[in-house]
Amino acid sequence: MKRLMFLLALLAVMPVTAARAAEFEVVYKSCPEDFGKDESLAKLREPPKNCKGSADRLVNGIMVLRLVGDIAPGDADKLQQFLDKEIRAVSGYGYDGDGSMVTVEMAGEGGSLTGAIELGTFFTDKMVQTRILRGETCAGPCALAFMGGSTKWTRLTRTTIDRRLETGGKLIFRSPLYPDTNADAETLRDLMRSVQSYAAHVEIPPLVLAKILRLQQNDSFAIDNVFWAKVANITVDGVKPMSDPTDNNYISACLSQIDWTYGLDGEDGEPPQIYDKDRGWDEGEVSTKTAAYVLVPVVFSFEGYDYWCVCSTEAAPRRSRFCARPCAKL
Repeated sequence: MKRLMFLLALLAVMPVTAARAAEFEVVYKSCPEDFGKDESLAKLREPPKNCKGSADRLVNGIMVLRLVGDIAPGDADKLQQFLDKEIRAVSGYGYDGDGSMVTVEMAGEGGSLTGAIELGTFFTDKMVQTRILRGETCAGPCALAFMGGSTKWTRLTRTTIDRRLETGGKLIFRSPLYPDTNADAETLRDLMRSVQSYAAHVEIPPLVLAKILRLQQNDSFAIDNVFWAKVANITVDGVKPMSDPTDNNYISACLSQIDWTYGLDGEDGEPPQIYDKDRGWDEGEVSTKTAAYVLVPVVFSFEGYDYWCVCSTEAAPRRSRFCARPCAKL
């Protein structure tokens, strides 16, 4: 009993360990030198070296950072200050439209909704690419911040969405409307308005946003197939053909080929409701399966807007009209 009382007293005076605050670690830093035009062209023939330990400010280069810890309010300002110290603004592309290409590798499951919105907005406004690596999980606030990824294409001198998910990485949305403590109706309305405003700014597609806002406190929504990756406008890196795809894989691959933004007939902007464990598929089914191909009808109509996919099942398939080795799993 005395020992127990001693341990309780010790715990009472020990400081509570807080969640690890977000930090940005340099994973890769290229080393282009500030040469004249002719010398810089010659330099392009050589692969850039990793000089992440260098104290020199980056010039027209590439920097990859890793986000470690829980996202909190103020992290966007922290990242701004970090990059200002690491990068010298010159005529180039990427960060702030006038510097170097920056990618942030995202991982984590905790943090603040406000911090996530601030950080994702920074990614969009400053043209920072986001990436989830194979084997990493980006969930909750991390997932919302990830959706802010963007970049500037120098050749076209315009910004574009650039959020990348490696196969084997996990992107999981959780409800942003239910904090750990009970929230009143007005707080929930404020949260919803902030998420909707953020989604419009970083271009989270309406169907994806609707699914996020419908999530209950303990629910989740994972981007885990090619259809949802395309609807969410996420680039998937490292897709490999599946050795033994299921019917669901074929259907998902087929639906992902369609530009649902404008609908099949150019008027209906509502994408299909994909697989539901209770109902099955609302659109799409495998109607024919042979040793050579799988036929997936999607839409039959009197207006002539029929849509179907033929997915090859051969070991070395030829390119088909709609599906060319599409049957893949993230």
